[in-house]
Amino acid sequence: EQTNTDITTDISTIDYPNPVQSYQHTQRLFKEKIGYDAICIDRPYDIDRLDEIVGVAVDVLTSTKNTVRINQEEKPAEIVKSVFWKLDMFSIQFILNSLSETKTRIRNMRAALITVLYNAAFTSSNVVTNQAAVNGDIYPGCV
Repeated sequence: EQTNTDITTDISTIDYPNPVQSYQHTQRLFKEKIGYDAICIDRPYDIDRLDEIVGVAVDVLTSTKNTVRINQEEKPAEIVKSVFWKLDMFSIQFILNSLSETKTRIRNMRAALITVLYNAAFTSSNVVTNQAAVNGDIYPGCV
């Protein structure tokens, strides 16, 4: 199994003759990283949304810009890409669940997805722990 550093190095050191090959290679690696096929089997009703999430993530991962806007703030692209490579199946399922539960109208879905992808790497475990505590699924003092 490759580490995030290995994957990032693979992406940045492969010299493709055209951007389409680079995009396709990154898309394949990202889908493997997040367990795309398993999510499709578990959530066949979410395939369209999953494809949109993958598309936005791969757009960011293959971007040549120096910065990416996250939550209305410019962040260095290399940091954002590094965070995106840390996403896994659990993170993506968390994002799909969160999008299903939101009651707020999202005006700029692409910007929202980029922010959600970035934030999921830092917050998904705490949200699940909090939800388990609220539901009484874990013992007091274990939070």
